[in-house]
Amino acid sequence: MKYIELENNFRIYDLADSCIFKKNTDEFGGLSNMSTLYKIRINNLSISSVEALYQACKFPENFEIQQRILTESSPFTVKMLSKKGVEREDWLSIRVKVMKWCLKIKLAQNYYGFGELLNSTFNKNIVEFTKNDQFWGAKKLNDTQLIGKNVLGRLLMELRAEYKSKRIDELIVVAPPKISNFKLLNQQLVKIDMSSKYLK
Repeated sequence: MKYIELENNFRIYDLADSCIFKKNTDEFGGLSNMSTLYKIRINNLSISSVEALYQACKFPENFEIQQRILTESSPFTVKMLSKKGVEREDWLSIRVKVMKWCLKIKLAQNYYGFGELLNSTFNKNIVEFTKNDQFWGAKKLNDTQLIGKNVLGRLLMELRAEYKSKRIDELIVVAPPKISNFKLLNQQLVKIDMSSKYLK
């Protein structure tokens, strides 16, 4: 992976050495949180996308908003719904930890499909192309480069490295992060264990 490290955790990525995703229909669109290709199931609730799970985690004390977000099939509507509530006060300090947990669940519950998609990026940079959000993604710098913190892309690259280096039994069990008041629909989140599905 080649990139230029800048101040404040920003990086410059060459398009030629990167796997870019923006739309769900792109070659690597399944890497997007907006993708509905890889379903998630938590606390007996089927969730259509990582975006829905992530956004719902902002509102542990707001049952109504969480329910609307978690049962919404459109990830774009989910994003709009998430702007209507008052998020938890510590959200900015825990959001990366929450995102990392969401992505681990996406892999654990879709081990072969999502795992192979990660593997298909080989050792290239994974970058979310964005026009505005340089925290989670990177925006166009010029015709050959993108610039941003690309936190989502970096988390996906970390997950790819784990997929390549760890055994399946290490990746299909995911404990909830150690975050206070971390729950969905008034229920504490429990450990995800997919052993019965993958280790028969």
